[in-house]
Amino acid sequence: MSAAAAVLCGPAHATLTLSTQPTHNVTCSAGVCSTISKRAILNVNDLASLLATSDITVQSGRRTRDIVIAAPLSWTGAHGLTFNSDRSLIVEKPIVVMGAGGLTIDTNTETGGTYSFGEKGNVTFLDMSSALQINGMNFKLAGDLATLASDVAGDPISNYALANDYNAGPDGQYSSSPVSTPLNARFEGLGHTVSNLKIKSTAAGANVGMFSQVSGLLHLHFVKANVDSTGEGSNVGVAGGNCSGLIIDVTVSRIAVAAAADSLVGGICGIIGPGGLANVHASGTVTGRGNHGTHGKAGGLAGELAGAGVGASDSAVNVTGAKHWTVGGLVGATVGSYSILKDYATGTVIVGDDGTAGGLVGFNDVQQVGESYATGTVIGGAGASVGGLIGIDTGPVSDVYSTGAVASGSAAAVGGLIGAAQGDQAVLMNTYWDTDTSGQSHGVGSDTGYPGVTGLTTAQLQSGLPTGFSDLIWAQDPGINNGFPYLLVDPPQ
Repeated sequence: MSAAAAVLCGPAHATLTLSTQPTHNVTCSAGVCSTISKRAILNVNDLASLLATSDITVQSGRRTRDIVIAAPLSWTGAHGLTFNSDRSLIVEKPIVVMGAGGLTIDTNTETGGTYSFGEKGNVTFLDMSSALQINGMNFKLAGDLATLASDVAGDPISNYALANDYNAGPDGQYSSSPVSTPLNARFEGLGHTVSNLKIKSTAAGANVGMFSQVSGLLHLHFVKANVDSTGEGSNVGVAGGNCSGLIIDVTVSRIAVAAAADSLVGGICGIIGPGGLANVHASGTVTGRGNHGTHGKAGGLAGELAGAGVGASDSAVNVTGAKHWTVGGLVGATVGSYSILKDYATGTVIVGDDGTAGGLVGFNDVQQVGESYATGTVIGGAGASVGGLIGIDTGPVSDVYSTGAVASGSAAAVGGLIGAAQGDQAVLMNTYWDTDTSGQSHGVGSDTGYPGVTGLTTAQLQSGLPTGFSDLIWAQDPGINNGFPYLLVDPPQ
């Protein structure tokens, strides 16, 4: 490739795009490839050729801000590649480091710069001795669960990354968490998928998941996981039993997770906090068993949030809890948590007698719930507190709605939106429920005249954004979400 790039039409946006098109508006000299215009292209084959002879830094600069990997990139040899983006790096296609050369990602975190992976994007390393550094943090590589478990046991305070997709099916059924040593650091999935993970634990009071405990999960996906704990009082989830730190871009699909009485069980983790979740998605089933447990909590993402918040996330998990359980389509319960904003749940939620169930949250403990919705059916037994969005609420709720059918047994608190609202902080504003689909004539079961909640017919909810809903947050389209309002930051698939 020549130092002066060929002049061709650039991409539509101000980005440096790595693609199969000829290099355009990029100059490479002394190991650095930089842009000379807002619209620039670097050919991936040109870049691979440069990496054959030296280390290379690809930098976007202030003119282009972002770097987008729009075509597969691979190289052999011992030379390393650095992406230095003025704002963000977006990996839409695979990057394969075939030799001992390392990869460094540096985004401008001070101005909100991030790195992310598209549906077909990931970073694969074939040599586990390769170096990986992301925004100043070093990561050790592991290509399988056995190696990861051994490495974490020897060094539980380093960051680790998954070097490739991993099929856990040939491992057979684990009797406890594969990575049993608590990881007091971050785990980076690099856009990879762990499939066919199976765990069957009988220990009481255990942390059960791929990790027993982990402090941060990023860009990691699970498919067809089955995690079952029969020991009472455990924390159970696909990714981890006890999780903290940032959980970003983590998905679980086609999962089955179950736990015994007095446990905390969720699709992602049993308990999460302190920390926060963003761009997290789940589908499958979560089940809480054991009628004699009074502390069991189950949710599509987590059984309990303890000092953690959730944003731009969703759950299509069907959640079931036995007698006395607290269950929610997204989260079972919040305890000292931050806000739940811009989220939704679509799964069916069922709880036994004297339990608590909400389409989004089972029990909300004085936390803000806003700009969210739930569409799943919610059913409770006798004496239960059941709401289309929240089972029991003690905090502020605003700009929300629910459409699911809501029903329960005798002597229950049942509301189209909230089963029971308690305390001075349970203030509702711009909150709605569908009077047609819910089967309920009032929004809050404990108070038929509760202020701040309004019943609308299906036609009314589909005819335009309800009062108070901002068109910067919400949108509506007859062909999306059955015509009901949906979140711009997380549109339904």
